[in-house]
Amino acid sequence: MDNTESTSKKPTPNQIFRSVSLERLSNPEQLDSLLTVVTPKKWIALACMLMLGCVVLLWAFFGSIPVKIEGKGIVMNQKGFLFNIPTKMGGTVQQIHVKPNDQVEEGTLIAQIFDAEENLKLDRADLRVVNLTRDLQRLRDEVAVEAQAQSEAQESEIAAKKYNIEQLDRRIEDLKKEVEVRRKLYEDGLVSHSVLIDTEDRLSKSRIEKEVTGAAIATLRFNLAKGYRTEEVKAKEQELFKATEARDLLRTRQPYYNIYSSTTGNVLALLASEGDVVQPGAPLVWVEYKGAETSYVVYGYFPVEKGKRIEIGFKVQVAVSTVDTQEYGYLTGTVKEVSGYAVSKNSIAKIVHNTELVEYLSQGVPAVVQVLIELETDPITHNYRWTSGKTPPVKISTGTVCTLQAILHRIRPIHYVLPIETFKIAKTP
Repeated sequence: MDNTESTSKKPTPNQIFRSVSLERLSNPEQLDSLLTVVTPKKWIALACMLMLGCVVLLWAFFGSIPVKIEGKGIVMNQKGFLFNIPTKMGGTVQQIHVKPNDQVEEGTLIAQIFDAEENLKLDRADLRVVNLTRDLQRLRDEVAVEAQAQSEAQESEIAAKKYNIEQLDRRIEDLKKEVEVRRKLYEDGLVSHSVLIDTEDRLSKSRIEKEVTGAAIATLRFNLAKGYRTEEVKAKEQELFKATEARDLLRTRQPYYNIYSSTTGNVLALLASEGDVVQPGAPLVWVEYKGAETSYVVYGYFPVEKGKRIEIGFKVQVAVSTVDTQEYGYLTGTVKEVSGYAVSKNSIAKIVHNTELVEYLSQGVPAVVQVLIELETDPITHNYRWTSGKTPPVKISTGTVCTLQAILHRIRPIHYVLPIETFKIAKTP
């Protein structure tokens, strides 16, 4: 039996393939099975590596790395609605009634300035007014007494002259009658012509004397109406008036001089402290006018050796000091103006009006390049554009300091491996 089985499994001389092989070939499942050389996981890993390599090559040849320089900046009102509230008199700052970020209305008390010299001037002016008032009253009393006596004398003289006029009137009437009588006698030849002429002459003199006496009465009455020593009294009154005006002027600049806000606004910074000695015209408070809504720009300051490479149109990233850049990123802006020469600290002070900010922006060097940066806005939300796409809850306002990164140009990454000029991207904003 064993021999029979072994004989059946062995191929006959006319049989080429074994029966087991023939059965496997006749089975369809066996025909469809593949011979596994590489597993699918390895194929996926290989594909990922090839894709990553392609991406790196594409980035190396077509990507770019920005070359930046850093500077300092400050946000400012684009329309320039900034003003100082100065003191009109010099002295010591006694008290400041506002602080940064306070809202002030027109007429709000800002500060008080005390001037000891001005106080002494006011005391002297007050004393002069008191003395002149007393002198004027003394003069008026004296004039009143003298005027009364003079008036009584003039009234007596007027009365006497009136009596003389009455006497002259009677004499004139008598002389008129006498002239008529003598003229008749002369016509009758009873008296000489000289007698008539003499009588007419005495009549004329009486009339003249009456006229002179009447004029004297008019003069006395004019002097009586004009008053006594009036010019002297007027001069003293004028002197008192001028002294009072000078005193009132000093009172408008009281020793404790109150400084008020001339308009509505937001206090950005205090430019003086209590106890400081200030000169007339010195600014005390820096205020931003609160009118219609306005936009802001950034004044940027870069070291001269690097800043001179900045051109109009360059892009700038603005890191605002009050905003977390890790969460919200940077403001984006474009350079609109570049100073043609280096600006000094005095030039910066004309814009920011704050010594500490001047030192911060100038970065400790005597001169820097000043640029004006226009912030970009989102055309949909109309808010300022942030690199994160989110708008922070903090409001940007004048006086906010920031750090700037200006993009000078971009370089293809392959340039760092193969430093060939053709691989380097030209300067772009």
